[in-house]
Amino acid sequence: MPETPEKELGPAGIIAAYNEYINARASLYGATEQELEAKEALRNRENELLLSGAIIGKNTEARAAEIRNGSKTELEAVENARAQKAHALLQFDIAGMNLDCIKTLIRYGELVHKQITVDV
Repeated sequence: MPETPEKELGPAGIIAAYNEYINARASLYGATEQELEAKEALRNRENELLLSGAIIGKNTEARAAEIRNGSKTELEAVENARAQKAHALLQFDIAGMNLDCIKTLIRYGELVHKQITVDV
């Protein structure tokens, strides 16, 4: 989990916040790619089942159930990929909020510094 900005507001903390943001974004991209690959594998498996003649259901519901049963592994992979993507998105959001907080504190510090120099 990304660190909160309260831990370090010096240069090292700012660099760490940017690095966490960059890493979280990369993780989100990777999780999105895994989700797309899992969905593609599921579509391929469903097409394979349909083209092989293994699906012999008499109506739409029966055929859909047979497809689900024949592609359980791929369905589980899609669900796992969705969960990983949701987690990566949460980490990305947290890292972004931490970075925004640091940016706000820096802006506030600049304004206070300007105000102090004007008053003196």
